[in-house]
Amino acid sequence: RNQTVKLRGNLRNPLKPPEHPGKELQSKSAISFQANKHEYSYSKSLIENLILDNKSLQEDLNDYRRVMEEITCKYKVIQKELEAEKLKGKKIELLEQELAHEKSQSDRMQKATNKLKENYLSMLELMRQTGFEISEQEKEDTNLIDHLERENCHLREILSTSGFTDSVSKQIDAALLQEESVLFSLTEEEHQEVIQNYLNSKSQPAKPKPKKNYLLGCCIIIKCQSSSKK
Repeated sequence: RNQTVKLRGNLRNPLKPPEHPGKELQSKSAISFQANKHEYSYSKSLIENLILDNKSLQEDLNDYRRVMEEITCKYKVIQKELEAEKLKGKKIELLEQELAHEKSQSDRMQKATNKLKENYLSMLELMRQTGFEISEQEKEDTNLIDHLERENCHLREILSTSGFTDSVSKQIDAALLQEESVLFSLTEEEHQEVIQNYLNSKSQPAKPKPKKNYLLGCCIIIKCQSSSKK
């Protein structure tokens, strides 16, 4: 700046000759040397700073690459885990569907089992009632047979004491044989019908009948009971 001021002063006074031209040249060279030295030092420091910045940037870049590689690896691992979870989710959905299907089948089978159980219990109850009715019917039939046997014995005593002739006894035996042949040709339902008719006739008011026909009817009933038992 001083040199510039001096040059400007010289330009303002062009008529005045410069004093000591050698000193002026030395000062100019010194100034230029100092300027060059300053620029050199500045450029050197700038280069050093740029080198340091480049090293720092290179380290940052390496760190960034390393971090990106780690992030990429983690992303791949997470993506694989997500795909595995998706597959697990699909498997779980399939298992849930299979479980729902199995549950519906189990419910249907349970309903069918309950229905069969109800039918089985109703059949058991029906069989029990039928067995009870059959036992009651057998008991009634046994009582009826005992009653008819007692009545037959009583009638035989009456016959033995009534003084029938041998011809009358033979007629009764022949009639009994004929009725027996007819009875053996009857079915079980017809046997039951004959017995029921006899019971109905017993429950009705007694009518005067010939003694021979009455005895014949009693013998026929006894034979019916014996044949039905066989």
